Amino acid sequence: MRKTKRFLWLVGLLMFLLVGCASTTVEPTIEVTPFTGAALVPTNTETAVPTATRIPPTATVAPPDILSSFLENIEVVAFYDFNRNDGWDVHCACVFSGGEFVMNSRNWNAAVWRKNSIAAGEGIVLDFVFSEKVQFEVLFDIGEWDTNQYRRFGIYINDNVAGANLWAGTQLFHGRLGGNFSLKPGTQYSMTMAVIEGGEFLAVIWDPTDPTKFISTHERIGESWAGRDWKFSIGGNQGRVNVDNLRMISFGDN
Repeated sequence: MRKTKRFLWLVGLLMFLLVGCASTTVEPTIEVTPFTGAALVPTNTETAVPTATRIPPTATVAPPDILSSFLENIEVVAFYDFNRNDGWDVHCACVFSGGEFVMNSRNWNAAVWRKNSIAAGEGIVLDFVFSEKVQFEVLFDIGEWDTNQYRRFGIYINDNVAGANLWAGTQLFHGRLGGNFSLKPGTQYSMTMAVIEGGEFLAVIWDPTDPTKFISTHERIGESWAGRDWKFSIGGNQGRVNVDNLRMISFGDN
């Protein structure tokens, strides 16, 4: 009996050693499927912000004569011809083509803004043509939309009517631009928007072939809107807008 137990103990020990030797670690097999499509080229993550074409005060690009009726000491300090995306953030069905910025809008999905801001004594001038049944806006704003801190001065064009949009927080105040002509689709117009010291804003739209035809608004809001840096944007809800010849201007005591 004692021999039997000893025999069984030896058999058990032998089986333990055999199992331990056989249980070596086996690495899992990874199946690699060859890629047969075209290789993807990664984009550069360090995107430099292009600078505008700087223009000295004695530049060949002069400010439109009509602006001297509204502002003083005007200089064109930068010019953009839209031959490429020259420092814009684009979130729309928009293209830079043939020296124009073309925006095809739907449900306010078209928007673009400069990476730099607009302060008092500065503004923009641009040329534009719009299609029938258009809704678009050129605007200066600050803050986060739909908050009490949001502020906006914008020119909103709905079909043939141009109006001023003023947002203070979640409240909208608006009115029409006054003047001596009406906008028509398919016709080129020029526009300026400017931030004036003391919380004032100017907008003028005119016929470049006859600058005596213009509409304008001068909003005097007050010191609560003064001393701020404004973001310049263009957005649209429907229709097509072609924008060209963007000029950044300075004015006042310069």
